[in-house]
Amino acid sequence: MKKIYIFILIILSNICLSAQTDITTYFMRSNPYSNHENPASYLPYNGYFGFLIGNPNINFSNTAFHYNSMFRRDANGFPVEFTTNKFIDKLHKTENWLNFSLNEEIFGFGIRQNFLFFSVSYRIKVEEYFKFSKDIFELTFKGNMNFLDKDNPANLNANLSLNAYQEISFGIQAEVGKRIYIGARPKLLFGLANINTNKLNVQVFTDPTSYDITMNYAADITAVTAVPSLFSGDSTLVKIQYEDWRNIFKNVGYAIDIGGFFRINDYFGVGAAVNNIGFINWKIPGVRISSELSDQGQFYDNGSFFFNGLTGEQIINLVNNENGYRKEFLDTLLQYFPVNSDTYISGKKWLNPRFNIEGYFQLSPAHRFSAFFQGTIIGKSFYPRLTLAYSLRLGNILEVCANYSIMPSSYSNLGVGVGFSLGPVYLYAATDNIIGLCTPFNTNMLNAQVGLAFKWGKTPEKVIKKSKEAEPNEEVPKME
Repeated sequence: MKKIYIFILIILSNICLSAQTDITTYFMRSNPYSNHENPASYLPYNGYFGFLIGNPNINFSNTAFHYNSMFRRDANGFPVEFTTNKFIDKLHKTENWLNFSLNEEIFGFGIRQNFLFFSVSYRIKVEEYFKFSKDIFELTFKGNMNFLDKDNPANLNANLSLNAYQEISFGIQAEVGKRIYIGARPKLLFGLANINTNKLNVQVFTDPTSYDITMNYAADITAVTAVPSLFSGDSTLVKIQYEDWRNIFKNVGYAIDIGGFFRINDYFGVGAAVNNIGFINWKIPGVRISSELSDQGQFYDNGSFFFNGLTGEQIINLVNNENGYRKEFLDTLLQYFPVNSDTYISGKKWLNPRFNIEGYFQLSPAHRFSAFFQGTIIGKSFYPRLTLAYSLRLGNILEVCANYSIMPSSYSNLGVGVGFSLGPVYLYAATDNIIGLCTPFNTNMLNAQVGLAFKWGKTPEKVIKKSKEAEPNEEVPKME
């Protein structure tokens, strides 16, 4: 049982934290980390270097639990009532998300060689997505009378996908003439943790005439970590040996990011990329938690749990707890839902791939407007994001970016970023939702990124259309 409790604790710790990657820094053209969503994005330097505090990034998204929809407040702003109906009405039928991601670069380095730009990076990444259905809370708070008839069951569905790993990437970007940029970022991965709910479904049917309840139920959850003693029956975190920690390099995987950019002219450009195309091959044993309905007699009917009420005698015994009847009755019910725990070798697990397409209009070297669409595939689910952005570069020192993003059940995401070039130092701060930072308990998304990098050399993009003052072979530099 201990390993089951540890497993549940891990799940709850990640759900409570509960997202997509940050997007604001991607539109900051002078930022050395602005190519994270497209390895073909141009970096206007001869090189850069960052470590630890260079590129920390934490993201949270929450489309379900908001203070304003959950509580009625008094004149002083204190909660006085849980507003059940308002909370449930704001939930989506099937797509309620609690997501978390961490992307921390331990070391990063890039250098330009003529028309090529090479980069190396070592990162720790955590990506967690949790999705659940509205009916979980509607059935809990309103009862089963809203789910009458066989065509109107309460669908209690939940899905958790968590992946934590180390990433060593080797990027290369090439300028193909003055119009086309291509880039690739092969990655070597080392898995740290993986949790997936392959199945966690409950259906509750209520007969509109007799009000008998029928329930179908199935659960299948797998978890594996680089430290196997987390799931051993007689070990605790304190007892983890040094040899266990060497396993963080045993679960090897491979992935790649591929992108391209086409500059139509000095004003318009388009780009596209696919990221995280790859997998981790888990060799260390994990645990598989599975459960299906068991035939224990009275409440079992043709593969379903069937409940048509209690007899008067049963009700009296439950209330009076005659001879420990209450505990015995509850223990009997639990036998219908046995939990099986087995050692599990997961093998190959695919990452959550992302793709994006974008277009921009550059009014001048200082002003650029962009439209960006991103989609993330999470198991059998699709998580979209549409962003409109504006970036401004003032001289060689200051850069400002503002953007607006739309995501599932999340329409008030105003991002802001600012960057300073102070000699060889680039210092920046960004968030995808400045409103969320001001109202953290009522926001759908909360993220922040602050960092610095050291850079050298200026290599502005080549112009496509020469100005009248330029010589035939001369490049007209753009404002950085």
